[in-house]
Amino acid sequence: MNKTPFMVQLEEKLRPEERIFKFRSAELSGKYFTLELLVNHSSYDKVLDDGLKDKVLAAAKEIVPSSLISKIKYVKASTDADSVIRYIIEYVFKSNPSLYQQFSESAIDVKIEKDTLFVSITLEKFLYEYAVKSSLKEQLENYLEKRVMEDVTVEIYQVPNSEEETEPVFRAVNKTALIRTVEVNVEKFFCGNSAQLPRYICDVKGKEASDVCLCGIISNVKRKYIEKLDKDLYTFLINDTTGSIKVKYFEKKIKNVNWQEVFTEGKTLIMQGQIKFDTFDSEYEFSPRSIAEGTVDYSSINIKSDYHTEPAQYIHVFPQKITEGEQNNFFAEELNPEFKDKVFVVFDLETTGTDPVNDRIIEVCGVKLINGEICESFHTLVDPQMPIPVQASEVNHITDDMVAGQFTVEEILGDFYKFTRGTILVAQNAPFDMGFLRVNGNKYKYDFDNSFADTLVMARRLLNLKKNDLGSLCKYFNINLTGAHRALNDAVATAKLFVKLMNMEYSKNKKNA
Repeated sequence: MNKTPFMVQLEEKLRPEERIFKFRSAELSGKYFTLELLVNHSSYDKVLDDGLKDKVLAAAKEIVPSSLISKIKYVKASTDADSVIRYIIEYVFKSNPSLYQQFSESAIDVKIEKDTLFVSITLEKFLYEYAVKSSLKEQLENYLEKRVMEDVTVEIYQVPNSEEETEPVFRAVNKTALIRTVEVNVEKFFCGNSAQLPRYICDVKGKEASDVCLCGIISNVKRKYIEKLDKDLYTFLINDTTGSIKVKYFEKKIKNVNWQEVFTEGKTLIMQGQIKFDTFDSEYEFSPRSIAEGTVDYSSINIKSDYHTEPAQYIHVFPQKITEGEQNNFFAEELNPEFKDKVFVVFDLETTGTDPVNDRIIEVCGVKLINGEICESFHTLVDPQMPIPVQASEVNHITDDMVAGQFTVEEILGDFYKFTRGTILVAQNAPFDMGFLRVNGNKYKYDFDNSFADTLVMARRLLNLKKNDLGSLCKYFNINLTGAHRALNDAVATAKLFVKLMNMEYSKNKKNA
């Protein structure tokens, strides 16, 4: 694998086990030198900690001229076949829409040998000729090199047009890898302009995207004045019925545009911009560059027809009622009115690792909050159908013997889906648990499209603590956390924490009103 002079110098300052990076890009803007590094998804979760990040930044400061301020960005790289095919389809969709329309009948094969990713694409005769003229091979190699850890070799092959064949010679690209778009009618641009059709939110949320168009109805609009920038920051959710994503927008001063009128509850917007992971909020957020008002043709969205509907009754796991005598009145402060209008399920998962695609769920628990009180619980161990890694057992104290003979996640997921329908989900560090829930939901055809709240983000917003992990927060509020890192204990403790934080937020807003 060829390395830039910078990467050679950087690796000289790192131990062998710390050399997990690949150069992606570098940008010089004024006095800022921004370096982007790729990290394999498993190393990203297991090796890339704050200590290593500090070491890389220190090394960069030694290599880069002292007159520049160094910034390091880390991008998670995935090289599984589905991810590579998705990268290719997305590139063709953005760079050449006319070619994309024919690309669904192409054969794409992906292989990894040593440190090289080999991609073979078979195109019909007229598409092959077009691809050669447009240098598609070189363009795809450059594009993929910035998204995978390996060196990339792309080969494009030709077969005769399909009508000349007596037997089909293609295998179609998996339809889930194709770009799904929404038909819209743009009525008025407020800033910028968009030439793309909006994507399904469910297809793009939870991963970074440098240029994507989204549409839908906005809700939960909040405005905050940022004194240092002398401008308002707007945050809200946008939902296109396939899912929702948080939007952040720093207002631009534009003649005849009143952003308070643009960002009103229930308005339909079409926006183009980028999705990036916000480390402060611990979630992926959309930052629009182009904003327009219009209408959405919801009949053009087709996603839920192959998902299971809510089961009529529980099959394997039956929720347990919590009687009034067992219910602790764990708050004395004024109850947030939202508890009277909404039902929340505070949940926690124990897993074999941190990767929602490759690791497995081994315990599921949820507690239902109605009027701010726990009224019902859902709890089950889950057979992961694989040995539980020692590191996972050391954290959650769940062993292979404990899960042997339990129901599988496929068998219990419908019951948990029924338990959570019509509720808002809540978790500590919610993107982790929601990631496992939605990956498994997609796999077994249950659409966990619930809105969700994160007690970690709420605590960062409301408190000024050095640590915001569940143990520290429970200690701060004097909440009992017996048996931490077992799903039932964590879910009950998180529910009590959530009530405290919700009431605190209500009291704070009421005081400032």
